[in-house]
Amino acid sequence: MSKTINLVRLKKEEQRSRRFYLLLLLSPFVTVPWAALGLMSLPYYAPLHLRLIAAGVPGLFFTLLLFGWLSPHLYVRRHMQQALLLAGLRLASGLLFLSLLEETFLWFLGSGSLWLFGSIWGWNQVVLGDCWLMRQLGEGKQLPRPWTKSKPTPAKKSPPETRLNVVGALDGRKALSRAQFLLDRRQVAQAVVYLTAAFRAGPAEVRQQAVAQLEAIGEVELF
Repeated sequence: MSKTINLVRLKKEEQRSRRFYLLLLLSPFVTVPWAALGLMSLPYYAPLHLRLIAAGVPGLFFTLLLFGWLSPHLYVRRHMQQALLLAGLRLASGLLFLSLLEETFLWFLGSGSLWLFGSIWGWNQVVLGDCWLMRQLGEGKQLPRPWTKSKPTPAKKSPPETRLNVVGALDGRKALSRAQFLLDRRQVAQAVVYLTAAFRAGPAEVRQQAVAQLEAIGEVELF
C-alpha cells in the first residue's frame, strides 16, 4: 500500500513538468507583441546589434522555466532543460529570420512549428513518463517512469453469501449483527441470508429480533 501511495505522489510531482510546456504554449501571447513593439520602435537604419537586442529581450520571459531547478526530481529538471532548449530554438529562429534576414514568413513558419509541435511533443512525453533529453544523456534506464507501470489493483469480490456457507459458520448474535450491517448498506438479499442463520442458530431473543427484522423488510414468509 505504501509503495502505491509513493508512486501516486511521485506521479503527481513529476507530471508538474507539463507546466513547462504549457508556458511554452502560452508564451507567444507575451513574447511576440513584445518583440514586434521593440523592432517597430527602431528606425529602419538601426544597427544590427540593436535589432538583435529588440528581438532577443522577450526571451527573458522563458527565465520562468528556471524555477524547475528547485525540484528534487531529476525527471522534472530534465524536462525543464528540454523546454529551455525548445525556447532557445524559437529565440534563435526569431533572431535569424526577423533580425538578420528580415523574413517574416520564414520566421512564422519555423518558430510557429517549434511553438505548436514542440509544446505538444513535450507535453505528451510527460504524460507517457518519457523524456528525450534523458535518453540523449544516457539516463534512459530510468524511463519510462515507474508510475506509468502502476495499475490500480482491482478489488477482490467476496464470494456470494449463501445459506450453505453462513449457517453454522457464525453464531446467532454475530449473524444478526452482520445482517444489520448489510441492511444499513441496503444489501437486503445478503442480509436475509444472515437473518435466516440468526433465527436458526441463535437463542430465543436473537430469533425474535431476526423475525422482527425479516418482517420489517417483508421477508417473514420465509418461515
